[in-house]
Amino acid sequence: MLGTVYVQTGARVRERVSVSQLKARLSSYMEKVKGGATLIVVDRGEPVAEITPLNREEAVAARMQDLIRSGLVRSAEGKLRPDFFRRAPDQRIPRARCSTRS
Repeated sequence: MLGTVYVQTGARVRERVSVSQLKARLSSYMEKVKGGATLIVVDRGEPVAEITPLNREEAVAARMQDLIRSGLVRSAEGKLRPDFFRRAPDQRIPRARCSTRS
């Protein structure tokens, strides 16, 4: 069984973890990654993968580009008018109607 090895590189902590340890305690290791740690996953003593925290802004931007490419959303064109979210005084939000079936 591989002992836990911590390697400090700059401000990041890199931890070596075996595949079996990762499988057994995935939730706890994911919490460490969320906290900024990087995991080096080893199989029979050989490094096979690295799990690093995502840069949230880059992840969101990449997801948005995927949605644009797929045609599910369109890229913004220009700015919204300042009054875009204001409702006219005579506009009312309709009440939801509920019906029960017996």
